[in-house]
Amino acid sequence: MFAGPYEVSAGVSATGEYVPSGIGDLVQYEYSASHDPVKVQAGECYWISVTNMTTGTCFWLWETAPAGDQRSAQYNETWGTSDYDLAFCVNIDIAPDACGVFTGPCCLAGDVCELLSALDCLAAEGEYNGDNLTCADANNCQPIPGACCFGLDTCYDSLTDVECDAFDGLFMGGNTVCADVNCGYDQIGMPDGSMIVEAETTASQIFEAANEAYNIATLDNFTFDSQTTITSIETVIDGWNGYGGLDAVTNYTISIYSSVDAAGADLVGDVYSVDIVTPDFPNWTGPGSLVKFDMSVALPAGEYYFAVIPWNNYGENGQTGIKGSTNGDGSFYQANPNGGFGFGAWQQGNGNSAYRVNVE
Repeated sequence: MFAGPYEVSAGVSATGEYVPSGIGDLVQYEYSASHDPVKVQAGECYWISVTNMTTGTCFWLWETAPAGDQRSAQYNETWGTSDYDLAFCVNIDIAPDACGVFTGPCCLAGDVCELLSALDCLAAEGEYNGDNLTCADANNCQPIPGACCFGLDTCYDSLTDVECDAFDGLFMGGNTVCADVNCGYDQIGMPDGSMIVEAETTASQIFEAANEAYNIATLDNFTFDSQTTITSIETVIDGWNGYGGLDAVTNYTISIYSSVDAAGADLVGDVYSVDIVTPDFPNWTGPGSLVKFDMSVALPAGEYYFAVIPWNNYGENGQTGIKGSTNGDGSFYQANPNGGFGFGAWQQGNGNSAYRVNVE
């Protein structure tokens, strides 16, 4: 930088006081200026400019700074933006370090709330809840109760997520009530497997190339009365014919279909499909293996068919399938587009498949 008067965006002229430091042939100055307070509104974004008032042959070189939001702009006949920050410090009365760092509620161990910057919260191993908010905005870091589902027909209000999990229920989200939620998306039930039909496992598997005619999916249908965001799907997987467990499964295809005809044409879902290598394994003491796959997909109101399909080499690990359940509407489906099993593109079965669809 070079000496000279300058303007700030508040429209107040000021005279800079500086401390020079020589680095080679470059002389640097640190400027400090004061002006009448400028009122700003929490949550709004403001740009601050400093304008060189010297001659056209005297140029400022404004130093860059450690990353903030990585946005700045410069005027050289036209305005242009840059993906780095420029070095200045703005004194504001809400910032503990006097350098414009936003603060917000930080939830610490033991559900304790403190107003900290995002970096200080991270250093304290807390959860930062947003700039310029108060602890009251974050419910003082206390859990927010909601509805808790137990199977298809039982729901309790005013439980926290921790309490619901402790009773092996399905938490439907903070501030939800049983009157507004649908517990009918759970065909797995309790983690002891008491709602699983141990003797029933229906094939769901992507085979090796030599046996691709047998690629098959087990589907079950769920109906949504309004637009619904799916956050995860769970299922119970088992096997036979030399099946030794999920360690030999390379990945899983999760598909959502608009109809059984769509599944019978292609096991890649016409509504949604994703391949996931590593699932989560919730607490489970029942038969087979309970697996969970996170996703985020918004579905319009309507009926949809869900499938989880393990990729499993038959020559090494036998066959895989989805366990049966006592929960549901009494029907499930299997799709086999290449016809290897001889029942056509798809067939309907009596019973229910162990799927649980978790929603926002």
